[in-house]
Amino acid sequence: IDHCYFSNAAINRLPLMDCVRRVYDLGPILESLAPEERSHILGIEACIWTERVADTDSLEWRLLPRLSTLSEIQWSGPSTHDFNAYLVRLTHMLDIYSASGWNYRSDPPESAR
Repeated sequence: IDHCYFSNAAINRLPLMDCVRRVYDLGPILESLAPEERSHILGIEACIWTERVADTDSLEWRLLPRLSTLSEIQWSGPSTHDFNAYLVRLTHMLDIYSASGWNYRSDPPESAR
């Protein structure tokens, strides 16, 4: 669950840990749930406690690009998940972040840049 707790800046700084891949691999519906339990899951949520965020730059860095990654896995069904195809789309998102002057984690997977 800490994959979706975007308040924790330390999670975004873990060496040798790809925050984008960790979020992408998160299944919004756990395999261990019974079909009846799965039917009650309506969506996915990312949390950020803004009282722990000093400024807008820090907020953007904690959210981006993990927020777009979380959106990707929510919008697409599990059978269509393709991390490499997502990285192509992520490249365009990073261009949008840069053009907008947003502060984002600038070391996503190499294949996305």
